[in-house]
Amino acid sequence: MNTRTLIGGTVIAAAVVAGILLSLQNFDAEKVSCEGIDEARASLQALYDAGVKASVQVYAGEKAAIDDTLSSCLSAKPVDPCADAQKARDQAVANFNGISSPADDAPYPEFQSYFQKRDDAYTAYKKSKDALDQCRSANPPKPDVPYEKSDTKACFDAYDASTESIRDTFEKNTQALRQALKAALTALDAREKACNPPATGKEMFTDPTVSEGGQNDEPIPVELQNCQMINPDLDTDLFLLRKRAAALPAEIQSVQDSIEHARKRMSPLQRNLQDVDTYIPPESTKTQYEGVLNALRAERKLAIEAALEFYQNLIARRETEKAALEKELADLQTQIAARLNQIQKENEARQRNFPTNIHQSKPDTCKYYHCHGVLCGRPDPAPGACGHGPTAPADTECKEFFKAYLKAAGVK
Repeated sequence: MNTRTLIGGTVIAAAVVAGILLSLQNFDAEKVSCEGIDEARASLQALYDAGVKASVQVYAGEKAAIDDTLSSCLSAKPVDPCADAQKARDQAVANFNGISSPADDAPYPEFQSYFQKRDDAYTAYKKSKDALDQCRSANPPKPDVPYEKSDTKACFDAYDASTESIRDTFEKNTQALRQALKAALTALDAREKACNPPATGKEMFTDPTVSEGGQNDEPIPVELQNCQMINPDLDTDLFLLRKRAAALPAEIQSVQDSIEHARKRMSPLQRNLQDVDTYIPPESTKTQYEGVLNALRAERKLAIEAALEFYQNLIARRETEKAALEKELADLQTQIAARLNQIQKENEARQRNFPTNIHQSKPDTCKYYHCHGVLCGRPDPAPGACGHGPTAPADTECKEFFKAYLKAAGVK
């Protein structure tokens, strides 16, 4: 099995799944013409089938890779901690055995060199063997362990976890594809319903006319800018009047508080003014200080009278301000009542005079069925397009569309 080719194919298939899912989720049924609904439905189904096929391919590719991983895990040899020492010892043995002896008639120096090489090679062998023996002693073979603690179980545990993961991904992808297809088909069904109105009958909404009766009950057209009821809470003039009227009581109370405060300040001054002329000095000092005391009394009396005059003037100004604010509040309340009465009369007039003559039109350049004709006294704004605007997807007969205008105008 070519693992690289398999992985590349899986990646491509996964990209195909993501692209198809995005296409289904972004499907816009309103852009489908009434004549192309069947073709669009077949295209959606084909797109879904291709997405499921690609999702199966992704699962198969990932499952094959997991199987290869399990096989490699089970066949893997345990790591030898003394591999380097073993290799060095084997190399020393090979070096020792690789020393060739000289010919029998070779000179004596060659024999000396031969024996020296053997001694050196044996020394190296002995050293590497001791190192290997120490390593083996320090790393004895692992004893047999139960299956629950074995490497084999670890391999299968990893295999099971990976398999479950790709299975979950596969189920999520297919479920998302199903939901996206269902939503797209539902939107397409709504579009098809909008393109196929119910048969004409007594339930069919065609040319309703609501107007005030004149002579011989003939309709009297009344041109209205709109037929929506005026909401007093949204009227700008009334809002400003109410806002000012709501602020005035606090201002009046503030002025009243100022008046009360001034009166409290006047009370002790009035008592002091009454007491200025009642003080009688002792008989022994009467002659000596009487002139000075009289001067002090006069000065004190003038100061108290000046303070009292200030507060009296302040209270007078505040009383004038209070009266002006109270009058403004009364005038505002009168204006508010007048404006409410004016709004009520206007709304009553709009309820009486409600000329409307509209009819439905099937989807063409508009999303759904839409309404043409005179609506609330206004001419059709787009006779060649959506008219007064599209109805809701389910309101293919303009009934709810028209009822909404009637309700807004207060017509029962």
